[in-house]
Amino acid sequence: MKKVAILLCGLLRGWEQTSIVFNYYKELYPEIEFDFYLSSWQDGTTRLQKQKGSPVSINKIDFSFFKDYILDLEEDCYSTMSVPYEVYYKDHHNTINYKDEQPLFEHFYSWQIKRGFSLINESENYDLVVVTRPDVFIHREFLDNLLSPSDKHTENKYI
Repeated sequence: MKKVAILLCGLLRGWEQTSIVFNYYKELYPEIEFDFYLSSWQDGTTRLQKQKGSPVSINKIDFSFFKDYILDLEEDCYSTMSVPYEVYYKDHHNTINYKDEQPLFEHFYSWQIKRGFSLINESENYDLVVVTRPDVFIHREFLDNLLSPSDKHTENKYI
């Protein structure tokens, strides 16, 4: 049986809709074992632009859906950086209202991906690891191509 890990990184915007689609993968591909992982924020937010929509409250998530998950605080991201926080905002530091505007340098998502990969154990020996955001639908045709690639000689694909 083929094993596929789906690593969801970022805010849980639109989770009411996308969780239904992710659950449906198991019905679409009964011959594939899917494991879902989540890397998100403990408080469900980061400095988010208003037009990007509101994330789902972390209290409303059924975590039994995930094989494993990690919830960080924004401070966790900054505490491990080798460059001071202010450097990321040096051109805009005095002009941004951090509660309403998002700085031009987006490092939160990179942090979430890094943390997400720490959840996946190499001993699981996945045939494919897909990294995406929780609010992104993966079209069936694209998913079919990922799960049945034309290059049969490649092992352990990361998409």
